[in-house]
Amino acid sequence: MTTVAAEDRTTMHYQLTPGTQLSRDPDTGLPVATLATSKSFRLGLDLGRLCDLIAEAPEPPSPAELVIGLGPDWSHDSLERGLTAVIGAGIVADTQRVRELQAAGVKSSRFAFRPPFSWQWNILDPSSICRRLCRVAPLLTGKTGLLASILGLAFQVFALARSPIPAASTLGPGGFTFVGLMLLALVAVHELAHGVALYAAGGRPRRMGFMLFYLTPAFFCDVSDSWRLGRKARIDVALAGVASQCQVGVVTALPLLTNLPARGALIWLTVFNLASAAANLFPLLKLDGYLALMAGVGIPNLRACAMEAWRNSIRRLVGLSVKPATDDGRQPRWLPAFGALAAGATPVLVAAVTVAAVQATTTASAAALCAVAVAVLTVWATVRAAQGLHAIASTSKKRETP
Repeated sequence: MTTVAAEDRTTMHYQLTPGTQLSRDPDTGLPVATLATSKSFRLGLDLGRLCDLIAEAPEPPSPAELVIGLGPDWSHDSLERGLTAVIGAGIVADTQRVRELQAAGVKSSRFAFRPPFSWQWNILDPSSICRRLCRVAPLLTGKTGLLASILGLAFQVFALARSPIPAASTLGPGGFTFVGLMLLALVAVHELAHGVALYAAGGRPRRMGFMLFYLTPAFFCDVSDSWRLGRKARIDVALAGVASQCQVGVVTALPLLTNLPARGALIWLTVFNLASAAANLFPLLKLDGYLALMAGVGIPNLRACAMEAWRNSIRRLVGLSVKPATDDGRQPRWLPAFGALAAGATPVLVAAVTVAAVQATTTASAAALCAVAVAVLTVWATVRAAQGLHAIASTSKKRETP
């Protein structure tokens, strides 16, 4: 199958997919590919050269022309791997496929699944809202944002220290509803803060909506356009949401120093707000802390690269051949360990959420439903583990075949 595909590919000509734009990373000068669907990819050195050559060619080039243009460092095999990567990402396509895409037009679905365990519902384009709120961006980014966030966090901790946390059973249905609605509002502000920071830095947030993130309801804001920005701006965009929680949480924590009747609900709201902010800084899942870490270390697709480095370490341990390293060949020593932790984070988190739901249920039917969910998630985790082991074995066999 692979050999036939490679032979067929030699007669094709390639170009960027409709609506795809290449820009430059201000820090490294490497290309950033932004698709018509607003999804962005920061390319490595080799893939960047390949996409540049395809974009700058007066006519869609063939593989033979690409190998000549890329120079002696490229072989037909390395070109095949490069084309497979950029075609799989939707950045490049053959001319026939491009004509099909142009005829069909860009279709943007309101519903999307994002691996490993998120479902998104696109509701609106937040650009106009973020443009109006740009003047508050300095409070969310840079040294000013950091200072304001530290002060806000300190005040919330101080208010909680002076307010004993009541038992959850004392809230009642009204209290729980209030806390839930206010938490959703704070999460919406959190996501909007990402968009405001991006817009202020020169990017454009294209989508905002509702999602299920590891079975937990939340909002999202698409800030993939931040890949066109410099490293500092990307870190600012990633951490702007947590900064908003630290600062807006002051408003909800102020009444804790009074004797308001709804004080118990506000105490729990402050607790959940701080817990949510802390969870967002968790670097092993694709949350704000992970995005800030990825921008800081300068490794695109850090989680995937780390898990591949972890799989390579297993291949070496059992005496199998390994996949090539990143484009520039450099790899931090901590990357395999980070990959192992990231690989285990998803099933652990999903299991923890499900177990917590089981413990919180009071009816047999709800407990049974949660038990079914645990069974499904166990099967899913087993299948994913089997797929990973199969990928390790099959990749090694392919690389050992002369």
